[in-house]
Amino acid sequence: MCARFVFADGPIKDGFYDEVDAQGRLKRTVEYQYGKLNGRFRTFYPDGRIDGAGATLNGKLDGMVLGYWPDGVLKLKSFYQEGKLHGASTLYYKNGKPQAEIEYIKGVQSGVTKEYDEQGRPAWERHFAGGKEHGISKEFTSETGALRRAYEYKDGRQTGLVREYHPDGRVKGAYQAVDGLRQGLGREFYPTGQISREGNLKDDRWDGTVTSYYAHGQVLSEVNYTKGHKNDEHWRQFYETGELMSEVKVADGLEQGMAREYHRNGKVKSEGSFTDGKRQGIFKTYDADGRLESEDEFKDDRIRYHRQYNSEGKLLMEQIHYRPSPD
Repeated sequence: MCARFVFADGPIKDGFYDEVDAQGRLKRTVEYQYGKLNGRFRTFYPDGRIDGAGATLNGKLDGMVLGYWPDGVLKLKSFYQEGKLHGASTLYYKNGKPQAEIEYIKGVQSGVTKEYDEQGRPAWERHFAGGKEHGISKEFTSETGALRRAYEYKDGRQTGLVREYHPDGRVKGAYQAVDGLRQGLGREFYPTGQISREGNLKDDRWDGTVTSYYAHGQVLSEVNYTKGHKNDEHWRQFYETGELMSEVKVADGLEQGMAREYHRNGKVKSEGSFTDGKRQGIFKTYDADGRLESEDEFKDDRIRYHRQYNSEGKLLMEQIHYRPSPD
């Protein structure tokens, strides 16, 4: 880059100077006072359109600095003090909508930072102290801009509660977390505020006994988790009135062995066997008096035949769904 003197007073730079590139295109116009950058400046794109504008004091950026997209739309607006960002700094998308609003104190990010999507909806709101995230940080949904999650930070580290929210702003879940991973007690809620599920988490996955509830507070199920997968010799689910509704063994999240469902009076409603989460063999259903209603045969979760019986146990209907190919 070379400088083209416009006007000055003596050998010490004083006044406005144009700086051009090797092709002679104007790169920027700067103002000197007594040999130091002092005053206004402007920078330019190669085609001559303005790229930025601002001011300096004693050779350092000072006051408001503006940046522009090639089409002239504002790209950024920042404030400086003694060469350091100080005050509000705003970044803009090409469509003119704000992308981020950031607060600085003497070059260090402090206060509230807000981020937006290209439609102007809020995306994030973060709080900083001394350049580190500190306080409540909020994440918003991209579809509506509604609050999605809130995180607690301390000295740049996520620690404390993470809260998730329903679209109407009510709490959907509350979890203890460290470094963004849920650790310890977690609770999830219906839109009414009633607990829907609670248990312990480890490394962001359910681990240990997890209890689920109906909307009115009655226990729906209790099941043990290991690293986010159901692992329980007797996974039981209950009716709202407390009677046993079903039971089955689960390993690594897959049903294994005999599974049974029950009528409210305690009689078996259905029974059949699973292998690695797939139905295998005969599945039977019964009415509330214990009479056989139907039989279905499965192979690898695919039904092969269905039989229906009347209340006296006589065959009413038989359907063949699948015939294996001959060997």
